[in-house]
Amino acid sequence: MTKTEVKEIRSIVEKALTKSLKGRGFSVDLGNIRYTDTDIMSKITISKGSNADADKRSFESDRAYWSGFKIGGENPAGKTFTSRGSKFTVVRFDSKKRKYPVICTKNSDGKTYKFTVDAVVKYIS
Repeated sequence: MTKTEVKEIRSIVEKALTKSLKGRGFSVDLGNIRYTDTDIMSKITISKGSNADADKRSFESDRAYWSGFKIGGENPAGKTFTSRGSKFTVVRFDSKKRKYPVICTKNSDGKTYKFTVDAVVKYIS
């Protein structure tokens, strides 16, 4: 299989799963793909419910934490910034992760990345 074929198959599988499960309250995340001449292997994660409300609650409870880092005292969830030529959107703050507590998604492909607070403050300011 070629890289182009793998990308096409990934797109088809992701769209089909998302369409099939959308009305049932599930979300789909298709992980990295490995492939050979004859096989494609990937991890598929299907989650029940939406994390959007939980993410918003997480930021609301950590508002005091964020205001100490001079982001203007406002909730940075949903803010977009550019890092190394790619645009990212802040999704949530995970206070259990000490080194990289800021969870963001890359706008071009929807993948999740983690950032330090200092990096996000620098990019958003």
